[in-house]
Amino acid sequence: MSITIFSQGRNTSRWENALKERRPGLEVHVYPDTGPAEQVEFALAWNHPPGVFTNFPNLKCIASTGAGVDHILRDSELPAGIQITRIVDEDLTQDMATFVTAQVLNHVRGLHRYKEAQRSHTWEQHSYKRTSKVVIGVMGMGVLGAHTAQQLSKLGFKVNGWSRSPKLIEGISAYAGAEELTAFLEKANILICLLPLTSETANILNKD
Repeated sequence: MSITIFSQGRNTSRWENALKERRPGLEVHVYPDTGPAEQVEFALAWNHPPGVFTNFPNLKCIASTGAGVDHILRDSELPAGIQITRIVDEDLTQDMATFVTAQVLNHVRGLHRYKEAQRSHTWEQHSYKRTSKVVIGVMGMGVLGAHTAQQLSKLGFKVNGWSRSPKLIEGISAYAGAEELTAFLEKANILICLLPLTSETANILNKD
């Protein structure tokens, strides 16, 4: 059994070292050096060459080295029956929540306007909305979406969450399914999409 890392253009040494530290003696290869193809049972992948996994007859699992798996699923030549996994990481989850919160606060408080005023050496006060007056809709109540929604709720925003099936999350009003999507969208002043990119969610954000 061996593991092969498919991550073009990235330094994979940290992945290699971490895997070998956890299991000394484990065979870890980095594509295109894969070792004997029949021994490869596990793949770590990020933007792999399309169709490459068909070369490994005993491959059992493809693990995304990020939070998304769309870069794997868009490969039209994925072998049947392969398990696909993704990373759930506390730091990644917090990073996403922090980034989204920063963008929301920048929009609500107009911080970008003051940055521009600083560049142009002008001063003009602008109005802003209090957090309690802003309704935020978060599409996708998985690990990233749920944590982001809760962080925004703690800042005083009214937060609604939408997902395929109902999710009970403290402080978040839940909407679910296609039949509740319109009602969810109509209430949102700010819309955040943290849905996984799949054939069902592609282009879900559109002019309508």
